[in-house]
Amino acid sequence: MTAPALNLLRYPRRGPVWGTLRWRSLLLAGLLGALLGGFWAAGQHWRLAQLRAQGAQLQMQVQDRLRQQSAAAALRAQVQLQQAVQTRAQDWRQQQAQGLRLHAALDEQSHALGLRVMRWQNDGQQLLLQGWLPRSQDVPALLSALSAAGSPLWTVHSLASPAAPGQDRREAGVDVLLQALWSATESAAPERGKAGP
Repeated sequence: MTAPALNLLRYPRRGPVWGTLRWRSLLLAGLLGALLGGFWAAGQHWRLAQLRAQGAQLQMQVQDRLRQQSAAAALRAQVQLQQAVQTRAQDWRQQQAQGLRLHAALDEQSHALGLRVMRWQNDGQQLLLQGWLPRSQDVPALLSALSAAGSPLWTVHSLASPAAPGQDRREAGVDVLLQALWSATESAAPERGKAGP
């Protein structure tokens, strides 16, 4: 059996159709790949924009939190400063009242015992009182009178008789140096060189 002859005039497209279909399918696959790649790139671009917006929002939240923390720290520092100022003012008032009571007690003892205050000094931590008494027997009375006035506990630092040679020591009196630790806190401002009556 013999096969019929192929007449190209009767089927003119049969040969090149397969080549055209192959090119069309390749072109279609390329277009489909480009389209999918464009969608993927657009999706990535949208996701990146979303991440940038979230990053900016988080950065704003962090800055707000830092501002709040610094404002809270400044408020705490201000409250602590106000408390320190109030404490210092209260200590100063206490020390000033104590100084006034001491001054009144010294004035009273100058009349009662004949005390002459040469110098008294407060350095914020201790008080020094230098004075003269006509009799050495009056030193304990002076100490108890000063302590009764609400002043700190007084001690005798030194006791000396300024009698000149040949002079009776009882007539010359006695120089006394008294010392006391200040009962107010050390933060109170010092009073120096106040003269007694």
